[in-house]
Amino acid sequence: MTKPDDMSVAELRAELKARAEKLADGGGAREMLWDPDLADVEDGELVQTLIAKQKVIYGVDDRADIFELTDAADRRDADSVAALFRAAEVIDNGDGTSRLTTQNFGTSYGLCAGEPFRDQPVGAFCSGFLVGPDVIATAGHCINATTVGTVRFVFGFRMRGPAQPVTAVPNADIYRGVALLGHTLTSAGADWSLVRVDRPVTGRAILPVRREGKIGNTEPVYVIGHPCGLPTKFADGSAVRGNTEADFFVANLDTYGGNSGSPVFNENTRIVEGILVRGERDFQQLGSCRVSYPCPDTGCRGEDCTRATVFAGLLTPANPWRPTTGLVPCLLPLPRHRLPGRGLHARDGVRRTPHTREPLASHRSDGARQGSVACGLSAWVCDGSGG
Repeated sequence: MTKPDDMSVAELRAELKARAEKLADGGGAREMLWDPDLADVEDGELVQTLIAKQKVIYGVDDRADIFELTDAADRRDADSVAALFRAAEVIDNGDGTSRLTTQNFGTSYGLCAGEPFRDQPVGAFCSGFLVGPDVIATAGHCINATTVGTVRFVFGFRMRGPAQPVTAVPNADIYRGVALLGHTLTSAGADWSLVRVDRPVTGRAILPVRREGKIGNTEPVYVIGHPCGLPTKFADGSAVRGNTEADFFVANLDTYGGNSGSPVFNENTRIVEGILVRGERDFQQLGSCRVSYPCPDTGCRGEDCTRATVFAGLLTPANPWRPTTGLVPCLLPLPRHRLPGRGLHARDGVRRTPHTREPLASHRSDGARQGSVACGLSAWVCDGSGG
């Protein structure tokens, strides 16, 4: 007698796929095509068993809410990441704040009961990050010259606690797109946009980006953004797995639609290596609901990240903006040293082995960093002549 616990991930997926196909063809719920021994097993039990086994075989879901992070530098990185909303979905409350229009994640996506973050709100359609005093980088497919004025860049859309989403945001943290300073969109290559917003962004650090060279093979990376439009999520535990293309690299990041435009950081240096732009499909139908599509670390297609060097020519090596007290200057990113307990995620209790850290790039005699990083827009772009 076959039992769900005795089945492999592939067998569980085959059974659930067979049930879904049979139902789509008008068959009864108990007319299984794969394993008749499972006739008395409910879809929900199969789904929960599959979710548990995916976590064992493919590694845990590395996404975490910002309130769960113990590393102040991780939280600082997250502060510089914005959620992209349509203007019509940001409603002014008349009291100095605006309400973000959102829906329930689980309901709007038809998710199974065990799916992470199922009860949280979704609303953002892409992600972006600060690269100049009034300039935000995102994916090219997220925004263009026609839509730039209809997009609002919202900082601070996150969870304050397990059941505390921030959906009323100070207007001071909401910025309007006013000009497209650079843009490329190719289906299998570079995909990026640089957007000027209506005023300088305050209280948030400009993120350093790689200016030349490229990330090392198998280098550890992490990403911060808005998967499926959720409040900000941090995801590490990933690495570069494809590094041969000129305009992008491939990594096994835990990302979804809505993560497009997210900064992808080098875990050893904290420099932004690229922009998350495309990847594997997000969900699969399992019976009457959907779960995250499972992939082994070396399987599926991976997630494509446009290299920061593709657009870094529009940026200056010197940071014209000085962050507020307590923030790390742009030219001196810190490596991601884990604080005590950082190797243990509060969400899942699964221990991760810290990655080996490499020394930071040395300084040249002229004060510039070898393996240059870049922050801020060059004067010819900032004055509008390069747009």
